[in-house]
Amino acid sequence: WLLFTLAQAIPFPASVVQVLSPASWQLQNYASAATPSFLSISSDPASTLVEYFKGAMYLTIFFLVIALAWNRKRLKILAWTVVLVGLSEAIFGLFAHFGNWDVLSWDPQAQSIDEVRVRGTFVNRNHFAGHLEMTLSVGLGLLLAGLVTGRSHPTWRHHLVRAVRFVMSPGLLLIVVISIMLGALFLSSSRAGSLSVFL
Repeated sequence: WLLFTLAQAIPFPASVVQVLSPASWQLQNYASAATPSFLSISSDPASTLVEYFKGAMYLTIFFLVIALAWNRKRLKILAWTVVLVGLSEAIFGLFAHFGNWDVLSWDPQAQSIDEVRVRGTFVNRNHFAGHLEMTLSVGLGLLLAGLVTGRSHPTWRHHLVRAVRFVMSPGLLLIVVISIMLGALFLSSSRAGSLSVFL
């Protein structure tokens, strides 16, 4: 897949491109003043190279996660890192929104400060909502993984001990973090993002 993308950006002799991609050869031949001797299959090789490097980066990240997050402890560290990045985006977006920071330059569609929605460091609020959807699902996974199931004891002392243990555990912190991210998501006014989280 990456080699196929890279092959489209490499210059070939014009006769080879004419055989491999007649439409691209015709377009580039008509667009240039003189007949070029070397052409790429892609009509925009610079954008094709950008997509190649993005794909290579995604593949590298995939293999790094597989190679480095191979046990439960490392997976938990990775999950907490993802959740904390989502929390920092949400907090930044909330402070920028309620603090009336000068963020109009980030939102070309906003005519006044009242029209600026929570969107963190993203230009598009829907991208911000998509990011929070992914981090919320990781946070919910951490919360569910940390649940301890056991037999229920009817004594009030046991319930009190369980409540104190929960308050002192990372579970309560995770619930607060998830609540902050949910609030930022709904204040982004992204209808698709809110619906996706609800579903």
